[in-house]
Amino acid sequence: MPITAASAGVVRWAHGPHVFELTSSDPGVIARGAVVFGHALASRTDVLPIASWRVTTSSDGSQWTVESPDDGLDATTRDSIGGAVTVVEYRAVSALLRADVVSLHAALVAQNGRGALLLGAPESGKSTLATALWRRGYAFLGDDTALVDPMRTSAASVPRRVALRRASRALLGDEWWARTLSGAASDSTSEGLVFHPREFDDQPSPDEVPVHVCLFLNRPSTVGVPGVPRLMSEAAATLAMLPYSNLAQRLDAGAVIARLAPFAARVRSYDLARADLASMCDTVDRLLEEGAPS
Repeated sequence: MPITAASAGVVRWAHGPHVFELTSSDPGVIARGAVVFGHALASRTDVLPIASWRVTTSSDGSQWTVESPDDGLDATTRDSIGGAVTVVEYRAVSALLRADVVSLHAALVAQNGRGALLLGAPESGKSTLATALWRRGYAFLGDDTALVDPMRTSAASVPRRVALRRASRALLGDEWWARTLSGAASDSTSEGLVFHPREFDDQPSPDEVPVHVCLFLNRPSTVGVPGVPRLMSEAAATLAMLPYSNLAQRLDAGAVIARLAPFAARVRSYDLARADLASMCDTVDRLLEEGAPS
């Protein structure tokens, strides 16, 4: 059974072979961690975690501090249990991206078993477009980071909730915003909210999907008709992916290009300038219907 009991003082969760650990003497922290990481709880105790975090509670019970010897970051204090667990959640993703994985700064959605990667800089609209597609019935695997297998041309989510900024509320509507905030794993944040889309889906979301198309959203270096996709060459797509990859932080450009090139060679990539959400969703629908990857 997964380790979730408050008396145990520990929650473990995993992504593939990588295990993470949260410890605390505060039962509330452990209970919240079990909910937030519930979709990825790890039952094995014989695998050492790649990173571990401890959350301690102040003497007056008003603050929670996250610290770890593994991530090299200073201790961080929050004024709620939810805020402290969210810190752990984000640091775990950072630890995962330092492991031997390939990631892209992208939202990941899927329809009928075909995945679409939505790549873009912060505030380019990845999360908003992905959420709008989710409202259409897409599986919403992740809003910000996707792990990719360049040779298999597949992508997987990371063990983190989806984050929406308050600006998305006006686009999605108050009713939908309130719905996402009602989930057991949902939390308000200083920027908006975080939630697990799978809590609201009738069918379980896949953890990994074959990628059929990559869409680069609103790149400032491109000029195009809003909402109309522009097909990119293999070389252009590879170079465009480079700054969005975690590999760019530790390898030279040539090595990163060599790792990403097989992916760009087999997955169609497009530039997509911003348009109204309905038009952009229609574009994704159409591109995913045009056939499977070669």
